[in-house]
Amino acid sequence: MTVHHWYRCTLALFLAGCGASSSLLAVPGPANADRAARTSLHATSMRAETKNTDLLYVSRGSNEVLVYSYPGGALEGTLQLDSVSNPTGICSDRSNGNVWIMLFDSYISREFAHGGTTPIANITNPTAFAPVDCAVDPTTGTLAVVGYGYGTGTAGQVAFYPRGKTTPTVVPFPFKNTASAAYDNDGNLFVDGWGYRGGYVQEDLAELRKGATAFREISITLSSNSLRIPIRWDGTYLAVVIKAGLTRYAIHDYVAVKVGSLELRGVNFLNDVTIEGPMVATVDSFGTGAYPGVQLFHYPAGGNPIRTIAQGAFPGFGGLAVSLAQACPMYGAAVNR
Repeated sequence: MTVHHWYRCTLALFLAGCGASSSLLAVPGPANADRAARTSLHATSMRAETKNTDLLYVSRGSNEVLVYSYPGGALEGTLQLDSVSNPTGICSDRSNGNVWIMLFDSYISREFAHGGTTPIANITNPTAFAPVDCAVDPTTGTLAVVGYGYGTGTAGQVAFYPRGKTTPTVVPFPFKNTASAAYDNDGNLFVDGWGYRGGYVQEDLAELRKGATAFREISITLSSNSLRIPIRWDGTYLAVVIKAGLTRYAIHDYVAVKVGSLELRGVNFLNDVTIEGPMVATVDSFGTGAYPGVQLFHYPAGGNPIRTIAQGAFPGFGGLAVSLAQACPMYGAAVNR
């Protein structure tokens, strides 16, 4: 790790953890001509320079993942996946920059090296287990995959794959369906989900503490419900997406205590976010001309977007994740992802 990269990682962690003004960091971007020259990349290809560039992976449509420079926002390449795979959640391994892409319709999880164009690992998830999101334990490298239990008639499930293994340990989730997952710095896993109770859709949140064998529900009061509320760990707090904004919670003994909220202006309906140091990238499943599909904001300040990365809608579950060209081992957070 270079001195420059160490400084960047340390400063980003400081800003995220202490809530300092993220405007202290300049956000570089490509020249207009350079950005325009790269907007027509559609094949399974990647510029050679991407291996030395931080990257933002965004799933879109039935079988593709777009890859942008981060935080610049220039299109670097496109991963064309299985013909009908419906890529959903994406997460990255902070120890090596690899990314995992969940293929909902194929029941498969594929791992790509940072900037790579072909999978380096493939996992076929359990029968009737459609993966929707994932997270990598920063303390062990274990991959946690959350999914819908279609056809099982039971609760959702979380499959745990130790690094390099393709056979999981499956732990039942206490609610009907799982939606997203996030590890904290210490390897505790948070998972949110939803189910029908009393004829209404209810959001739920649970934690699997490191070393535990069963999830335990977290008491949380949400200002509003949506069908899917992604959760992400920001290095200090659990960030909960609620339609067009984020609410940050401290978790104490299975109780979520609200510590603040941020408005993200110019978004329509957030499908996912990824938090990297003093910035948060968002993907909008109902993006239009007025509501861009992928944007970048200051974190935790929020407010107006720093930059629009992509226009248009990103239908489906539309996951995204940042992959670092060089790992930041001093971070504990598995930024998801």
